[in-house]
Amino acid sequence: MEAIVESCPLCGSELSKVKFSEIQSKLRDQKQHAVAEEKKMVSQAEATVRLRMEQEFKEELQAEKEKAVKLAKQELDQQIRQMLKLPTRLKTPRHEKR
Repeated sequence: MEAIVESCPLCGSELSKVKFSEIQSKLRDQKQHAVAEEKKMVSQAEATVRLRMEQEFKEELQAEKEKAVKLAKQELDQQIRQMLKLPTRLKTPRHEKR
C-alpha cells in the first residue's frame, strides 16, 4: 500500500501526499520565477556593459583620430617650413632663370 502521508524534507512534519505535491509545485514555480528574474538581470547587465564598452571604444577611437590628424598637420607644417628654407635658385625652374 502506498503511503498517503509524506515527510517534509525541510521540517520533517507529516503532510498529505496532495499537500506535499502542492508545496513541491509552488517551490518549483518560485524557483523557475527566480531563475527567470536572474536571467533577466544578467541580460540587462550585459546590455549595460556592452553599451558602456561601445561608448568607451567610440571615445578612444575619436581621440586617436584627433591625435592622428594633429600629427599629420604637424608633419605637413614641418615639410612646408623645410621647403620654404630651400635656396631661391632651387625654387626657380631652370627655364625661367634666363
